[in-house]
Amino acid sequence: MRYWTEAGFTIVSPGLFPPYVNERLRALLFAPTRTARTTESEADMSERLETLKKARERMADDRDAFAKTLAAPFDRDKAERARIKFIETQVLIDAIDRAIEGEQIGPTAAA
Repeated sequence: MRYWTEAGFTIVSPGLFPPYVNERLRALLFAPTRTARTTESEADMSERLETLKKARERMADDRDAFAKTLAAPFDRDKAERARIKFIETQVLIDAIDRAIEGEQIGPTAAA
């Protein structure tokens, strides 16, 4: 007979087993088990990952706008500004990609 508590532990009555069951086996069977829950750090990591993905998407949209300016008929002043902004945006996207990879690997592998 099993009972579930609010803390997520399984409780089984030891009296249900015959006396010949090994003590170590009983200790293993009655060890507390936790249900799978996301911890606060996992939730924070997920939130950071989502923020980075949104930032990357926004920067990619900005980069596309600069690319359209570069593809338009040549206007020296606009083209120079768009080229500089395109390069800056691409560098930022690369940095965000590295940050996303770092979040996906997790803090244990990075240490």
